[in-house]
Amino acid sequence: MAGGLGTRLRSKVSDLPKPMAPVAGRPFLEWQLMVLKAQGFCDIVLCTGYLADKVALYFGDGSNFGLKIDYSVEKEPLGTAGAVLNAAKFIDGTFLLLNGDTFFDLDCRGLLDFHEGKEAGLSLSLVMVDDAARFGSVAIDSNNRVLGFREKGSDTQGFGHVNAGIYAVSPAVLDYIAPGKPVSLENDVIPTIITTGSVFGYVSDGYFIDIGTPESYEKAQEYFVRYF
Repeated sequence: MAGGLGTRLRSKVSDLPKPMAPVAGRPFLEWQLMVLKAQGFCDIVLCTGYLADKVALYFGDGSNFGLKIDYSVEKEPLGTAGAVLNAAKFIDGTFLLLNGDTFFDLDCRGLLDFHEGKEAGLSLSLVMVDDAARFGSVAIDSNNRVLGFREKGSDTQGFGHVNAGIYAVSPAVLDYIAPGKPVSLENDVIPTIITTGSVFGYVSDGYFIDIGTPESYEKAQEYFVRYF
C-alpha cells in the first residue's frame, strides 16, 4: 500500500507520497522491496493514489530492480481495504499485504507457513513494543487467535503486541470489503472477520519502525545507514 499522504511528515517531505520519502539515499519503499526480493518475492503490486505518477516514474515495471511491478491506482482515496479490493484483478491466491510506511524485519515465508497451518483467513504480523499507546495493541489467545484491538491513545500504555503492518491474506477476505466506498482494513474489515475466528497473530521479535512522524523518520535513517 503505497498511496499515503504523509501529512505529519510535511516538514520533512512535502512533495512525495509517504512511502517515497528518502531514507538513507533511497525511497523508503525501495528498502521494503529489496528485502522482499531477498526473500524470493518478486511479483509486486503497488497500490498507489496520492502522487501516483512519482512512484511509477521511479520504479517503472520493476525490471531495473529485478522485480515485476504492476500498479493499482486509486482515482480517489479508498481506505486500506478499498485499496486492496481495487487491486483484486491481480489477486489469484493467498498474498502478502504490506503497509508502505512501516518496516518490519520479518521472515515472510514463516508468516505464510503460519497462515496456512492455521487455515486462517488473515494473519497479522505482531511485535512487542514498550509503548503500545502510540499504535494501539492487539489481544491474542494462547493459540494466537486475535481476540480484538485496543485503539491507540487509549488504555494501551506500556508493553503490548502491535500490528507490524505485514499481513498474509486469503482471497476470501475480499468478500468482506464493500465496493465503491472508502473502507478501512483495520477498523471495518478485520473486526468483522475476527468474529469468524479466522484471524491470527504471528508474533516475531524483528526490528520494527514506521516513518509516520518526523522523529520515527529520523530513526529510520539511522537504522538503514547502520545495517544496510
